[in-house]
Amino acid sequence: MKKNLNQQADQLLTEQKRDWKQAGDNFAALDHMLMRKIHILRLFYILQFNPERIRSTKANVDTASIQARPCFLCDKNRTSEQKSIPFGARYEILVNPFPIFKKHLTIPLLEHQPQKIKHRFVDLLELSRELDDYVVFYN
Repeated sequence: MKKNLNQQADQLLTEQKRDWKQAGDNFAALDHMLMRKIHILRLFYILQFNPERIRSTKANVDTASIQARPCFLCDKNRTSEQKSIPFGARYEILVNPFPIFKKHLTIPLLEHQPQKIKHRFVDLLELSRELDDYVVFYN
């Protein structure tokens, strides 16, 4: 029986946490995350604090620093441990090695392009339909 995209993504996540030390360690750090639910005006919010996340949030993001480092989403620049599964003809699904959620993926285009949301809405809707066990957002 063919696995749906949720099952394929879950399997990729399990394998990457097991086989890729950096991803496994960073996902394990989510166990130390503090969470609190609050209720404001009939809405519930979940606040989370992950002290391990500070390492990736301290990266230099000024223009010169970004231009000086290779794109970590491009296949040629990824670590050999990072695996992917295809999504359609233009994307691939990766496990995010710096997660903020227990099921955190990154879905880059197969070819390097500037990150712009224009012309991506249909793709995001399709992705959210296929990965309905996941939260989908554009970053």
